Amino acid sequence: MRKFKATVLMICITGLAVSQSGGVVSSSDRLPPTEGAYHGSSSHIFLDGQAVLTCSSHGTFQSSESPPKKKGESKDIAYGARFLGDITLRPPLVDRTTVIPIDQPIRMVERITNTGRNRGDRIFDTELISMSLSGGALPAGIIIRESTSKETLGRTRIERLPKRQFRIHTSYQVWMELSLDGGRTWHQQDRPVSMMLMPNHVR
Repeated sequence: MRKFKATVLMICITGLAVSQSGGVVSSSDRLPPTEGAYHGSSSHIFLDGQAVLTCSSHGTFQSSESPPKKKGESKDIAYGARFLGDITLRPPLVDRTTVIPIDQPIRMVERITNTGRNRGDRIFDTELISMSLSGGALPAGIIIRESTSKETLGRTRIERLPKRQFRIHTSYQVWMELSLDGGRTWHQQDRPVSMMLMPNHVR
């Protein structure tokens, strides 16, 4: 791949039939719930426009942990997930427009801080502190990761339901950055993307 000046546009698309306030019903309060996946909308815009990364979900969580119990307590939760989507590359990045499907594992770390209760629901400040996508089907030199200069912050709310079930709501304002040269230089997006936990059957 030759040297270039380029923009990458990342777009995350959600299922339209699911209410944004619906949350994910789980038999456990562990985070992240295996019944859920992260979906989003709007776009990450870098530089000036010759690549588009479309993500249908970050899901298939491989592990989860109980959230911190005491107010003020924090816990880092690391887990594997799966990124589903595709990347479209356009000239002058490549000779002709190319769409590359992506279905590959990623590693994510969330920091969960117990901030107390609101009307009986447990509330947590939530920060995505690590997520990166590289290798696999991605062209050599392209790395996409959670920003190291801007915080990806969110909120988690856990409702207690009858029959020992829970409804879990998590949302983020996600900041990402892009490298086109294997990590030597990084490009920050213009604005964050809202992402939300939804049932994992949504596409």
